[in-house]
Amino acid sequence: MLAHELILDPNFSLKPTEKTPFAKQVEDIAKRAMVDTIKEQMKAGTYSSHLIAALSDIQKGLLGMVNEKGPIAHEIHQVFDFDYIKQQMDSKVFNLVKLVQYTGEKMLQLCAPIRDKSIREIGNEKDVVVAMFKLLDLIQEMKLDLANYRLQAIKPILTQQAVDYEKNKFNLAIFNGSLKLTKTKKWLEDTVKQMNAVKESRNPEMIQTQSKIKYSDVFNHALLGLLFSTKPIDPSLLPETLSIDAKRLFDFQNELQAMTIVSAITMLSKNIVVELRLEHQVMQELTKRLFAHLRSENTTLEVLVKEITDTCNILFHKQTKVVSNVSNLTSNPMQQRLKELSPEQIELITNMVSKTVSYKDPFFSVLNRRLEKLTRLALESTFRRNSLAKHGLDLIGGELESLMVKITLMAKHNKNVFGEHYDKILKSIV
Repeated sequence: MLAHELILDPNFSLKPTEKTPFAKQVEDIAKRAMVDTIKEQMKAGTYSSHLIAALSDIQKGLLGMVNEKGPIAHEIHQVFDFDYIKQQMDSKVFNLVKLVQYTGEKMLQLCAPIRDKSIREIGNEKDVVVAMFKLLDLIQEMKLDLANYRLQAIKPILTQQAVDYEKNKFNLAIFNGSLKLTKTKKWLEDTVKQMNAVKESRNPEMIQTQSKIKYSDVFNHALLGLLFSTKPIDPSLLPETLSIDAKRLFDFQNELQAMTIVSAITMLSKNIVVELRLEHQVMQELTKRLFAHLRSENTTLEVLVKEITDTCNILFHKQTKVVSNVSNLTSNPMQQRLKELSPEQIELITNMVSKTVSYKDPFFSVLNRRLEKLTRLALESTFRRNSLAKHGLDLIGGELESLMVKITLMAKHNKNVFGEHYDKILKSIV
């Protein structure tokens, strides 16, 4: 599954394990107690196993980021020679500051540039024990950085291995009878019927033509039917060949619906409040906030309406202030009254948002078809962001481009793994 995710998610990266608030609290208490214990022992001129354990973790962390047989690893082993360190502690000449400074310098040498600032800030920490534990925490983050770098480096190799592995595992399940392609066959058969019906409607006189439905077109049409359905994707009804990506497909469907809703709302808002038409930056910021609301579980119709009305009223207030400032420079200054949305405009916005989020607004259907067309083009050839403006989708360009990459990656991988099964089924029905 790790290889599958790495291949299909361009932004995939390993992340720290999420801890509950209680777990974080316990960890913080334990760490503070450890720091206090070590500091008290250092004042008394004694050193416990706690300090040795922390230094050992630092050594292991540094060694984990270098070639174990290289010169840097040899140097780290020499600096963290624990027999020698214990002798220094016993003789009361151990210099923790020097060892922590070396750790920071070595981390700067090994880390990604993005970590430089954090390491230098820790270098300004006056409390050497606190600095040591901060460096130890940062080493854990650096280990993840390295792991993610290595995953990206082997991605091309994993891609082919994942295809072969998934294909063999799937074929074995079919061979031993634990898996059948019943839902996959129905999915493709229904799609071919739809495509033939459309073809016949465009050729009512049934004039003989040479055009034949392409297998790739059937797959694309079938996939688009899932992604652009107004019914939520049900994993239990998905073709067997798509079951591994059920959640991914569900997320794609939600994102496409969010994009259609945001595009419809922003375009219709500009029709209701004409002042928004010249405020591209304001509309970009409104778009980002609307996406954030739609991705939140607690979003309501009222929240979306308030976001739009607040944006409009803030814009009006700024414009009023500018007019007032200009007026004050003239010989006849005028008292400007703050402009706000009228009750009629608020009602129009409320009705518009209500219809859009329930898919009842005709304009939602228009934009949905435009998005489907663009997705089909992305599956067939290349996604062209410069064509979005004429479709009224320029405000969601970045979001849409990112999603198209993910959808095409999934489609390509799916065909590489299951293509022979699709071809076999389609050969019997096309």
